[in-house]
Amino acid sequence: MLGNDSADLSTSRVSVVSVLEGLTDSFKASILAHAQDEHVAGFKSVICYRYGARDVMSARKHWLTLHHRTGLDIAPLSTYEEIQDAVLDLLLHYKATGAPRLQQKVLNDYLVRLVLQIAGEYHKPGRFREPLPPS
Repeated sequence: MLGNDSADLSTSRVSVVSVLEGLTDSFKASILAHAQDEHVAGFKSVICYRYGARDVMSARKHWLTLHHRTGLDIAPLSTYEEIQDAVLDLLLHYKATGAPRLQQKVLNDYLVRLVLQIAGEYHKPGRFREPLPPS
C-alpha cells in the first residue's frame, strides 16, 4: 500500500490524501470480508493500548490515572486534518526507516472506529485485550 521504494515516496498533501483513501478502502474491504465470514465470531484489538516510544512517560502517567477504570483509550472522533497529519507522520517514518509502523494514536483510533462500525453493522462483537502496565 505504501509502495516498495520509500526513497521515492512523496509527502505532499495530495499523496497523504491518496494514501489515506487507499488505506481506508483497503482496510475497510478487509474488515468487511471478515465481518461477512460466518467463521469469524468477532474482532479483537490490542491497538487501543499501544503507545509510541516517545510517549512512554506520558503513557505511564496516563496509565496510572485511567487504567484503574478501563485502560481503554480510543478517541471518539478525530478531524480529517488530524488523520491526514497522522498519515503524514506514518509516511515520514516509512520514508526514514523503510518500515511502516502504526504508532500514531489518531490513526490507530480511526482504524479501531472503522472496525467497530463494521462489526456493529454485522452484529459481531469487539474485544479489547487488556495490556500489561508500562514498565
